[in-house]
Amino acid sequence: MALPPRVKPPTDLSKFSGQDDTSTIEHVSRYLMQLGEASTDEAWRIRYFPLSLTGPAFTWFTSLPANSIRTWVELEQKFHSYFFMGTNEKKLVDLMSLRQRTNETPQEYLRRFRETKNLCYSLNLPDDQLPGMAIAGMQPNVREKLFGMDFDDLSQLSQRLAMMSNQAQGFRRDNRFQKGDVASEMYQSFLKEATEYDDEDEIAAAELV
Repeated sequence: MALPPRVKPPTDLSKFSGQDDTSTIEHVSRYLMQLGEASTDEAWRIRYFPLSLTGPAFTWFTSLPANSIRTWVELEQKFHSYFFMGTNEKKLVDLMSLRQRTNETPQEYLRRFRETKNLCYSLNLPDDQLPGMAIAGMQPNVREKLFGMDFDDLSQLSQRLAMMSNQAQGFRRDNRFQKGDVASEMYQSFLKEATEYDDEDEIAAAELV
């Protein structure tokens, strides 16, 4: 795939050889940042990744069988599996045991879920299975809002959570609920019972209606 005219090919990428103290996690994170706008497409991530390798790491890449890498996830997993030397690798049980904390918003929990998934180097799960696993660890009231919804990947789930949060903020800014009248007092009383999560305002407004 050719880059769009406005996107410049990456230059001066940090090199990973596998012979120093640079971790695979650090290298991938730095590589995606240096890739800039080109990192938005999976094909470009794969295409330019060998430019960030040198020495034994580049030799490893060139020795991969033809057509053995079809997705960025596969390439990243093979890279971590071959070069990762630390003890922080996570397993499926670590991912399934994650639970949303009392003082944690759904977005913060999902971010922690992503970080744990990225440490599961040898785990190969379809993208459409990850949202269900993430939702299973959320607080009951959040799971109820997402009940019956299907998501193709974590990005779609993240977008839905962001939409729910924006709706809650919209209710807060609505002048109809800021006036000193009976409706406002009722609304505020519902809010007092919904203090754990930002998006609980949506439920309070529905109760008021």
